[in-house]
Amino acid sequence: MPRRPRVLVEGALYHVYCRFRSGLQIFSEPEAAERFLGLLRDVRRRDGFAVLAWCLMPTHYHLAVRMGDVTLSRSFRRLQGTFAQWWNRRRHSLGPLWQSRFKARLVTDDAYFSRVVAYIHRNPVAAGLVKDPMRYGLCGHRELLADDPDPVADTAAALALFGETKPRARGRYAALIAGLGGETWTTAEPGALPWWQRTRGRRTEGEAAPA
Repeated sequence: MPRRPRVLVEGALYHVYCRFRSGLQIFSEPEAAERFLGLLRDVRRRDGFAVLAWCLMPTHYHLAVRMGDVTLSRSFRRLQGTFAQWWNRRRHSLGPLWQSRFKARLVTDDAYFSRVVAYIHRNPVAAGLVKDPMRYGLCGHRELLADDPDPVADTAAALALFGETKPRARGRYAALIAGLGGETWTTAEPGALPWWQRTRGRRTEGEAAPA
């Protein structure tokens, strides 16, 4: 049976997520992480979406993306497929690299917009890799708190979720990050997150063909 097409909304915010197959820790290799980020920059420029938060964990990635006029299905099929081709050539291997098609949850509640960004950037803390996300190089946390000449994230769009001025937005963002330690959902898998719960009658979870 063919998979149902998903309705994706231009200008909407999505939490995008995918894992490597068999628990492969591919992003533990600096070259692989840099390659993926380079491809993400290329696809972002070509397709016109904005990255509001990002994190590469050893076995998976998280992104908060505001979709442009190109569907995320096309963007992430290219991103994951091109990365898989590069990895398989490098390792002289065959077969799928990703555990599944990418998943993307539409975030419809304004109250969750800033929490999606905070959840993604706190992922290394929740996993016990670091105590402070500032010490984790493969996420966008530092980009929001310090000026970066070439950020992966669209920092202006991300900070706009927290305040009208950069100083106020950075202060509110830092306060939210610091205050989330006691929230149980901050350590949850994506499917258990409050904005990831399926809404009856609404097809919001998007997937692309496996790479």
